[in-house]
Amino acid sequence: MIKVSIEISARHVHLSQKDFEILFGKNYQVNYLKPLSQKGQYSCKETVDLITKTSELKKVRLIYPNRKQTQIEISKTDAYKLGLNPPIRRSGKIAKSEKITIVGPKGKIKLNEGVIIAARHIHTSPEDAKKYNLADDQKVSVAINGDRALTFHNVIVRIDPSFVWRFQIDTDEANAAGIENNAVGEVIINNTDNSYSSDSFSKTWQGIPREKIDWYPTIDYAKCSNCLSCVSFCKKGVYENKSGKVEATKPYNCVVGCTGCDGICPNGAISHPPKEYLDKIQKKFKKDIDNKNLCNCGCK
Repeated sequence: MIKVSIEISARHVHLSQKDFEILFGKNYQVNYLKPLSQKGQYSCKETVDLITKTSELKKVRLIYPNRKQTQIEISKTDAYKLGLNPPIRRSGKIAKSEKITIVGPKGKIKLNEGVIIAARHIHTSPEDAKKYNLADDQKVSVAINGDRALTFHNVIVRIDPSFVWRFQIDTDEANAAGIENNAVGEVIINNTDNSYSSDSFSKTWQGIPREKIDWYPTIDYAKCSNCLSCVSFCKKGVYENKSGKVEATKPYNCVVGCTGCDGICPNGAISHPPKEYLDKIQKKFKKDIDNKNLCNCGCK
């Protein structure tokens, strides 16, 4: 078992030196708040305000030292408040991302791009990467135990000599799994492929032909924001991102009785049939069904 400490990353800002001087003034010296787990990185006492046409977020923490380009990392919940739809990206990949205005004590800047939702990732040194047989940009999964247990897929491995072995997620992801500080996850290396063939679902369920059971998710597109949480969450490959639109392309891959993705959707856009539907199936096919232990897909 490969264990990894979990870190929860709240909204924050990385500034370029040029933008830093506009916002705080030339020759300004930052005041460190505390060191972060990654070597040489600090959160600062300084904050900025993020402003859009519809809303704002005040006192967003600055991370130091400065970088080559300004980047703002927020959660999907933050994005809703700001009226934005940022892409989910690896840090540094800000091309064609969302625009925003940043206000500091000495000035403000209008960015044409720079706002992203950070893709969940693991920081690792080359030594730890070699130890666990990991490659840069490789995707793994991380399983979380507890009352709201789930498995995060599409976790990007990032390797650098300065990195310390940590799994980093944002506040929305932490809340979905009920994660608090000092939590630990389990890295799963051989379970990273979330694609499934049409033959991967069970052909029967408790002796009943699977195609006779209309148990699969329904997506309310009036609520769906295409955040892809369901795509990452589902272990059976039910969902697929089709040209920017999430679709349940393999509905019969869905494990009968499973409703795990209903709760993971931040907008409540996913629903399944009521459990009473299975009572009808039981009567129709004259089968005894254990309604208390329906889902065995491992989503919970």
